[in-house]
Amino acid sequence: MALAMASAQAQEPQGGRTVENLYRDCTGSPQAQVSCIRFLGGVGSTMMLLGDMADAQGLARGAKPALAAMGACPRGAGISGGDLRASFIRWAENHRDAAPQAETLGAMRALRAGWPCQ
Repeated sequence: MALAMASAQAQEPQGGRTVENLYRDCTGSPQAQVSCIRFLGGVGSTMMLLGDMADAQGLARGAKPALAAMGACPRGAGISGGDLRASFIRWAENHRDAAPQAETLGAMRALRAGWPCQ
């Protein structure tokens, strides 16, 4: 129940930043784009850590799918700030209905779509 409530709160921020705000940053002035890349970099780093944890051996039963669902798993080379920005822009343009949702939720969905964990 608490998780469902937290999810609902994350989807509809009250006065907080939204997917639309982040999209404007990512497509705005060079200074705004730097802000976008910094934000996505923080979210992406956390998600890549979760993805790495999902690949770890000796996880409790059920932990791997939960971590993988929240993670990002770039295979091979790392992800640049420009890659993060481009991935988010593509995702946001294809998911206009997500514009009023919390920016963190949108960033996570975009990065998970771009670099899913298996």
